Amino acid sequence: MSAVVAYYGVADADDAAIAKIGAPVLLVCGTQDDTAEDVVAFEAALKAQRKAVQTIWNGEGHNFADPSNPRYSLRAADAAYREVRTFLQRALHD
Repeated sequence: MSAVVAYYGVADADDAAIAKIGAPVLLVCGTQDDTAEDVVAFEAALKAQRKAVQTIWNGEGHNFADPSNPRYSLRAADAAYREVRTFLQRALHD
């Protein structure tokens, strides 16, 4: 695996699972997401093991990039998409 992109969600901050991650990680999250604290914990666990991690925060809630979600934000979804493309271009072509 060359890169990992995770939107929203709850990630496992288990040390053994994190130790297996060998690719750079991009976390895309909303500050109003109910899982924001879990993302912070996961990011800290990745950094504690010196994993390459970047987190993009915006002021949105869960599923902000899902057009079927009533809280969908085109602005935030487009901004996140641009960041994901840049991240993947760097991770996959460097």
